Amino acid sequence: MAGSVVCILKRHCWAIVLLAVLLISGLAIVCDYGISWDEEFQRDYGFHVYQYVHEGDPELLEYRSRYHGPAFQYVLYLAEHLVGPTDPGDVYRLRHVITFLFSVVGAGFFYLLLLEMFRKRSWALLGMALLVLSPRIFAHSFYNSKDASFMYMFIIAMYTMVLMLRNLNWRTAIAHAFACAWLMDIRILGAFVPIFTGILILPRFFWSFNENLRKVPQLLLFVLLILVGMVAFWPTLWHAPLEELMNATVKMRSYPWGDPVRFMGAFYSPRDLPWFYLPWWIIITTPLIHLALIAVGAVVWIFTALGIRPEHRVAVLIWAVLPLWVITNQGATVYDGWRHLYFIWPSFVILAVAGASWLMQRLEVHLPSALVWAVLLLGCALPLQWIVRNHPYQAVYFNALAGKDAGLDYEMDYWGGSYRQALEWLVANFPDGDLLICPAHFPGHLNQRMLLEQDHARLRNMPLDEADFFISNYRFPRELDSFIEKRWPYERPLYQIEVDGNAVVGVYDVRE
Repeated sequence: MAGSVVCILKRHCWAIVLLAVLLISGLAIVCDYGISWDEEFQRDYGFHVYQYVHEGDPELLEYRSRYHGPAFQYVLYLAEHLVGPTDPGDVYRLRHVITFLFSVVGAGFFYLLLLEMFRKRSWALLGMALLVLSPRIFAHSFYNSKDASFMYMFIIAMYTMVLMLRNLNWRTAIAHAFACAWLMDIRILGAFVPIFTGILILPRFFWSFNENLRKVPQLLLFVLLILVGMVAFWPTLWHAPLEELMNATVKMRSYPWGDPVRFMGAFYSPRDLPWFYLPWWIIITTPLIHLALIAVGAVVWIFTALGIRPEHRVAVLIWAVLPLWVITNQGATVYDGWRHLYFIWPSFVILAVAGASWLMQRLEVHLPSALVWAVLLLGCALPLQWIVRNHPYQAVYFNALAGKDAGLDYEMDYWGGSYRQALEWLVANFPDGDLLICPAHFPGHLNQRMLLEQDHARLRNMPLDEADFFISNYRFPRELDSFIEKRWPYERPLYQIEVDGNAVVGVYDVRE
């Protein structure tokens, strides 16, 4: 037993080192991030789920967010209940730590998934690095307990799917069913994975029915456990599973979001966005090294075998294309860039690894292998350098394709985590007496909880005409227009955080 553990550690030592570096560096900076717009609502939802499960409180059944997947929010609130932080800021720091730890687990499973597909540790390591070296994905891995946690759980479910495709037995069927159920109870869009599984496994029964007949019981168990697990992990469904599941599906397709969405320098209704809204957001917020490798990899993946099993090639293609096509063509409500589709990002990374592998094979004929790897790693280091230089504002990353006025053409810090740094600057530079402030949006109030108790106590939230300081992240048309034209209350800036020349958040003097 000890010998096998040592063998595994030796075999995967570089993956363990990379995960350790990610873990240690992440824990060192996790407390630097502010509270994002939705976190208070997610925490409140977790509280209602906890109360229903443990106290029988029926208020959950009327709660506005009851059709959102509760699984991860329940875990976060359960951890809060067990740890018992008393400081309001510590509550959110704990949530960020757990969200980040889950992202490390997800990155580890991505390494295993790549190993199953490419059969080479070097490419699995590269893919794991590329996954987290997208600045926006990196930032959201700390505080986005909806989309980022869903992406990492999607990876785990896809890994169990690959294992089940390789060897359909009782163990793989149970593991994959559990992963799918948990995934769907984070977001109902997790239903894509059982759909992928069906697309890939059912043809086997048509092509060689007699040979696969003995696998039918395992397949039926897989379907049954998904249904049972989804209901078990989603308390809203307990009293009327079919009816409430249909309600959740309808809600997902037409989420009631009516605020304007900034795109290409104009504001749109979420229902009237151009069809290319999501693809373009993906393009302009992905590092150029990733885009280049993805472009090469997509062509290679379709037209070259690369030693990849055909079912793996199909799985990655439908992972990359089907969700994007369905959401774009079904008129689903989208906003805040492409964060709702982060779960397809790993499929793009797999294509990028394929592109890197193909280029390596071609270039090694003419150049030393070490030189080719050095150039590749240097390209990967560029996003890492950007991540370090712009910490903790990685979530406002744009590449050169977005243009020089990306901050005016597209939404920047739409979740408002940067209000924390603006508030910290304000209390540090005006150290005496009460501060009469007016935050433009809800995160400006939330992030006051991240301050030291004595600093938080000095803040007084006032209407704008009674405040001394105004804080804004320029999200909606009125704020952005006034900021561009330097109209009141944007006439006298005291402090502004910029990333690549684009304004993220600012503090303004509105004293008479």
